[in-house]
Amino acid sequence: MAQIERSEPKGVKTMNGKEVAIGIAVDMISLAAVCAVSYGMSRWLSKYIQTQQTTRPPNTEAKERLSKMLMARAMEEAGEDEDEEAVKEKVQRKVVTALELNEYESAIADDVIDPTDITVAFKDVGGIDDIKAELWDLVVLPIVRPDLFFSESGLVSPPRGILLFGAPGTGKTMLAKAIAKESGATFVNVRLSAIMDKWFGESNKLVSGTFSLARKLAPSVIFIDEIDTFLNQRDSSEGSATTSMKSEFLTLWDGMTSDAKDSPPITVLGATNRPYDVDSAILRRLPRTFEIGLPNMKSREQILNLFLIKLSMTEEARQMIPTIARVTKGYSGSDLKELCKAAAINPIREITKEVSRKAVMGLANGTNSKTKAQKKSSFGPPKGIKPRPVGKEDFELALGKVKKTGETARTFLERERSSKAEANNAGIDMNDLAKNMQMLQMLMGGRVTNSQTSQSSQEEESDDGIPSIN
Repeated sequence: MAQIERSEPKGVKTMNGKEVAIGIAVDMISLAAVCAVSYGMSRWLSKYIQTQQTTRPPNTEAKERLSKMLMARAMEEAGEDEDEEAVKEKVQRKVVTALELNEYESAIADDVIDPTDITVAFKDVGGIDDIKAELWDLVVLPIVRPDLFFSESGLVSPPRGILLFGAPGTGKTMLAKAIAKESGATFVNVRLSAIMDKWFGESNKLVSGTFSLARKLAPSVIFIDEIDTFLNQRDSSEGSATTSMKSEFLTLWDGMTSDAKDSPPITVLGATNRPYDVDSAILRRLPRTFEIGLPNMKSREQILNLFLIKLSMTEEARQMIPTIARVTKGYSGSDLKELCKAAAINPIREITKEVSRKAVMGLANGTNSKTKAQKKSSFGPPKGIKPRPVGKEDFELALGKVKKTGETARTFLERERSSKAEANNAGIDMNDLAKNMQMLQMLMGGRVTNSQTSQSSQEEESDDGIPSIN
C-alpha cells in the first residue's frame, strides 16, 4: 500500500523544542511580574485604607471644654483649709490625667454636656412628683452624698441602670437632663450616628470609648434616647457588625457594675416609648423602670402654670388655666406646650395679619426691597408697638388648632375609611368617578372647548339619560 505523506497546513510555523521553552519562560516571567505588581498594589491599598480608618482629627475644642468643666468641679470639691497653690497643682494634675483621651474618646467628647449648661431642673418638670422624688433618692442623692450608701451588705447601692418609658412628649428626656443638672454629673448623650462606623470593628471601639470617657469624667450619666432603636431585640437577621456592637455594649456595662464599691458613679439612663422592643439582656441591666404616663388634671394644671408663668396674660385668661387643664384630657406635656405657644402667638398675628396676607399674595412692598433692613421694616407694625396680653379668646382658638398627639391623624384615617365604605355601599363606579373628576379638572383649567363639553354631555345623556347642566 502506498504510504500517505502528512503535510503541515500552510501558514503554520513548526516550533522546535528550544522555541517552546523560550515561550514558556517568557509567559512565566510575565505572570510573575503581574503577580508582583498586584501584590504591591494590594499592600499599598491595605495600608491606605488602614490609615483612613484609624486616623481621626484631634478634637481640641471639646478637650478645652472638658478641661474647664473638670477644673471647676475639682476646685469645688477641694477643701477650704487646704493651701491654694497646693490645691491648684493637685487640680491641674488631676485634670491632665483625666484628659489623656484616645481618638475614640475624643470623638465621643462632642456629645458630653456640662451639667452647668443644662437649664432644666426637677422644678421645671411638671407633675410626676412621686417619680421625681424616687429618682432623686436613687440617682441624685448617691452622687451628692455617697457616704450614705456605703454598706457591707451592698443592698443600698444605687442601681446603675434606669429605664424611663411612656407615651411621646411626656418629658422623659427633660427628666434625664434634670437628673444630670441636680446631681452635677457629666451628661454623655449617646447618639447612634456617633457610634456607628462604616469600618468593621470601629463601632465597638467607639462604644468602648463612651464608657471609658464616662469613667474619666465621673460622676457621669450615660443617656440613650430611643434606646429601642439602638439596643433592640437581637435576631439572626442582624448583621454581624451590629450584633458585635451590642455585645460590646453589654460586656462593658457588666464590667462597669461588677465592682460597685470601687467603680466610679456612672448611671445609664434609657428612654423609649416602645419598651417591649428593647433586648431582654438590656432590660436585665435596667433593673428600675419608671412609666412616665400622660399627666392627670392636677399635673396638667401644674404644667400649664410652668409654661405660662412669664407670659403676659389678662387676669381672665389666667383664671382660665384650671378649665384648660380639665378639657385637655389625653394631652401630653409637649401638647400642652404647643397649645400655649399657639395662644401666645395669636396677638402677634393680629398686628401682622394684613402684612402677612399681602406677603402671601406677593403684594407686600418689602418683597422687592433692595436692602435687608428695608425688607425687615416693611413687615409688621412700626417698632415699639407691642402685642396685647394673651386673652381668653386666644386659648379658645388654640384649643381648636392644637389637638393631642395622633388625634388629627386618627380622625383623618377614620374619615378616609368611612368615605371608602360609603362609596362601596353606594355601588359607585370608580371608573366613572375618575372620568368625571378628570373632566372637572380640565374644565377648571380651561382646557376643554365648548364643542368638547357639549359632545361629552350628549354622550352622557344618551348613555345615562341624565341631562347636562349648563
